Amino acid sequence: MEAGRTPLKSIILSRQLKFWHGLRDDMDKHPNSPISCLLRTALQINLSFVTHYRNMSTDYASPSHVFDVTNNIFKTKTHETLTSHCTLDPFGKLGTYARINPDYINIHMYSYKHPIFEPDRTKPKGLKALEAFC
Repeated sequence: MEAGRTPLKSIILSRQLKFWHGLRDDMDKHPNSPISCLLRTALQINLSFVTHYRNMSTDYASPSHVFDVTNNIFKTKTHETLTSHCTLDPFGKLGTYARINPDYINIHMYSYKHPIFEPDRTKPKGLKALEAFC
C-alpha cells in the first residue's frame, strides 16, 4: 500500500471496460460486421462473459471510474486489515510498523539523484602495465 503501486485488478477491469466500450462503438458504427453479429448473438443468448461486460458497463461510467473505485476499495480493505492485525498483536511486525508509520505513507529511503559509478570491467587489468611500455 505504501509502495504507491496500483492493484492489478484495477488495471485489468479498466482495460476490460475500455475494450467493451470499443466493441459497442464498433457495433454502432458497423452493425453488419461479423463481430457485431457475433456480439449481438452473444447478448441475445446471455453468455456469461458478455454479462460481465454488461454489468461493468452499467455499474461504472468510464474506465477511469472503474480504476478509481476499485483502487479505493483496495486501499480501504488493506488499511482495515493492517489495522486489525496491528490491534491483535501491537508488538509484532505489523504493530511495530504501524507505530513507526501510522499513515502507511510512502517513505523514500533511497536517493536516485546521483548516478552510481561502477568500475569499467571491460578493460584488462594489466592495462596500466602495458601503457608503461608504449
